[in-house]
Amino acid sequence: MRPGLPVNLFVGVARHLRREPGIALAIVATTALAVGAATALFLYLSVFLFPHLDAPQPDRVGSVYLGEQSEPRPLASYAEFEQVRSARAFEGVAANSALGATLTAGSASSFAWGQVVSGEFFSFFGGQAAQGRLLGPGDEALGAPPVAVLSHRLWHGRFASDPAVVGRSLLVNGEAVTVVGVVAPGFVGTGYASAFYLPLTLSDRVSGVARLREPNEHWL
Repeated sequence: MRPGLPVNLFVGVARHLRREPGIALAIVATTALAVGAATALFLYLSVFLFPHLDAPQPDRVGSVYLGEQSEPRPLASYAEFEQVRSARAFEGVAANSALGATLTAGSASSFAWGQVVSGEFFSFFGGQAAQGRLLGPGDEALGAPPVAVLSHRLWHGRFASDPAVVGRSLLVNGEAVTVVGVVAPGFVGTGYASAFYLPLTLSDRVSGVARLREPNEHWL
């Protein structure tokens, strides 16, 4: 295992798995879940890997590694994520990936770091809305209207805490999205602050990289 590599696929550990302080950086479970040919799924307690993880019960959050036991990899394709999620082997599953983008509102443009996230991301990490609503599973559906959630810091700093920003259209790398909400202050989710959040399924459009349906693109 390589703790320094990014992990973007998180699961809620089943209630019957006990927290064991002595298993830091060790595999706590290997499931028989089939995620592609010759692929195993390994579960690590994120409380040891991510001490600042922002989740309601961080000691019950696990990070998923896929691949061979001798060389597990920390990133998954979208197809693998969907298989992990549909297997219902865990209480919850969430995924995210960082995205650097140019945000344009009116005539003003600036660069910001954000995330593309799964529909369960905010509920998984206990996010609350300060304005409007947060992203949900319906926003991740293919063909759903393109929407975005802003961080409280971006809303306060760039939009002067204007509640009318909800419903407003922004450009993210030239792609139009509608702001549906602002997350409450202090939310960091997986441990790093982001200026905006988009559904995973907008990744190809806003990044310019076709990876959503590519089984060998491991980016989550």
